[in-house]
Amino acid sequence: MKKVISILFLALFLFGCVNPDTNQTKEATKEEISVDLSNINSNLIPSIEDVNNETTKKKGLFPESYKESWITKAIESKFNYFGFNGKRMNEIGEIYKKAITANILFSVVEREAEYKKVKEEKYSNLTCNISYQNIKKGDIILSETRNAYLMGVDSENNLHHALLCIKDPTSDEDVVFITNNGFGNPEVKLYPLNQLKQHDDFVVVLRSYYPEKIDIDKIVSYALSQLGKGYNTNFTDKETEESFYCTQLVWKSYLEAGINIDYNDHLYNDYDLILASDIYKSPYLYIVDFSD
Repeated sequence: MKKVISILFLALFLFGCVNPDTNQTKEATKEEISVDLSNINSNLIPSIEDVNNETTKKKGLFPESYKESWITKAIESKFNYFGFNGKRMNEIGEIYKKAITANILFSVVEREAEYKKVKEEKYSNLTCNISYQNIKKGDIILSETRNAYLMGVDSENNLHHALLCIKDPTSDEDVVFITNNGFGNPEVKLYPLNQLKQHDDFVVVLRSYYPEKIDIDKIVSYALSQLGKGYNTNFTDKETEESFYCTQLVWKSYLEAGINIDYNDHLYNDYDLILASDIYKSPYLYIVDFSD
C-alpha cells in the first residue's frame, strides 16, 4: 500500500510541477527527426539509396511521423527532472518508472477529452477504400483511426493503430488481421478488413523488402499464440508478453523472427514505448499500398 501511495504521490507531483502543455490539441512546433541508418542490417534492404528514397515517400505521406512526439518529449522532461538524463526506461527504479508512466497517462486522458471534441467536429463518419488484393501474409497495416484516446497518445494527423495480416485475404470479410483494439475490445483478436474500411480514416500497407529472407510463418505463429490475451495499459512496457497493445504485438511478432521494426528502439529515449509512427519509420519496411 505504501508503494502505491508513493507512486501516486510522485505521479501527481510530476503532473503539477513538470508537466509541459500536453493538454492542448494544437501541437507546438516540433523538430524533425533526423533519419539514422547506422544500425541497419544491409541484408534486409536493397540499398541505402532505396531506403532513403522510401523515407522521402513516407515523409510525404505522413510528415508528422518524422517529427518529435509530444509523449516522448514529455517522458524525457520527467527523466531529466529526476536526473535520469540519457537513461532508458529499464535503467531507472521501478517506483519512478510507474510514477512517470502514470503521470503521462493523466496527460493522455486530458488530451483525449480535447480530441473527443475534434472527433465530433471533424471525424464523425469515417471510411477508407484500401483493397484486400494488394495485401499479403506478413504485411503490416497501419491506420489513422481518429480515435480520441489514440490521438491523445500521439497526435491528430498521424498513424495510430497497427494490425498484422496472418493469411492472404481473399475478400474484405476474411478474418485475417490480428490486433488488440484497446479499451473497447481489450483482447487480441482477429478482424476482417471491413472493420478498418468502415471505421478508419486512412490505411497504409507495409511489407518487408525481402519476405523470402525472413520467417513469415514464425512471425504469424507468434502473433496467433497471443490470441485472447488482454490489453497492455502500461504502454512503457513493450517487453511484456502477458498483454499487448496493437503496435507492441506487431513489433514483438517481427522481433520473434529476428527483425526489429521499432525504428526508435536503439535510441536512449525509446522509453520502452512503441508508436505506430515508430513502425512506419522502419527502414526494413516499404509502402505497398495506401487508401485515398
